[in-house]
Amino acid sequence: MSGGVPKRISISRTQSNTPSKAGNVMAKRAIILCNGRRARTAMCNYVMKRTRPKVVYLVPAGWTLVKDANFRLAVQAIYPGVITRRFEIAFNTYEYYFKNSTINTITDLGTPGSSLASNNISDLTGISGFTALTDLNVSSNNLTALNVDSSTSLTDLNCANNQISSLNVTNNPVLTNLNCANNQIPSLDVTTNNQLEKLNILKVDEWFELRDIRNNISHNYEEDENIAMDILNTIFDIKGDLEAILNHFKG
Repeated sequence: MSGGVPKRISISRTQSNTPSKAGNVMAKRAIILCNGRRARTAMCNYVMKRTRPKVVYLVPAGWTLVKDANFRLAVQAIYPGVITRRFEIAFNTYEYYFKNSTINTITDLGTPGSSLASNNISDLTGISGFTALTDLNVSSNNLTALNVDSSTSLTDLNCANNQISSLNVTNNPVLTNLNCANNQIPSLDVTTNNQLEKLNILKVDEWFELRDIRNNISHNYEEDENIAMDILNTIFDIKGDLEAILNHFKG
């Protein structure tokens, strides 16, 4: 071998014929042999670039991509029976997948002991495979997006304290409790959520302030004119906030 390039290079392609349940063929791989031995990674990279063999990488059916390691490990800590597998999706490039049959019957990722809250999760790609979910708590993570369209049985969703910029719950008709406070959500459509009982989109201090005002208006009929005037002035002062909340619901 001179100059870092082998004198004799042979390229052989092998294909595993092990089918998945759906009959898909496992990923094809190119094995590069340099002087009869498997080449070092650097040399393999060199040969691959020079020869450009046609390699097709396939992921068998029945698996759901999961990108965030913290999400994957949190789920496996809660449900040890969940199976994950690493597939090669490009040359020397691997991604993890959940096995669908081990996640599509899970209903709880929200109650104490089963919650995904505060796990430093940035990406929930893979949550779509949890089609039976009824309870999901992903609060206090680092999420910027959340898609729960496939969880049509979801009744409780807590995604508060993230950086989520959009949230669609129109495909969750039985949702009863939703907490999405402290995010970056500009509008929220709840027109299809006819069973919604609790909705929290405000910060805690804002909620208490509005609740006090509501109580003064609907529960307390102040006879003292000065106190009644103070209440009305308070309402007038936060008129802009009340209008913003109304527009928030209107979308």
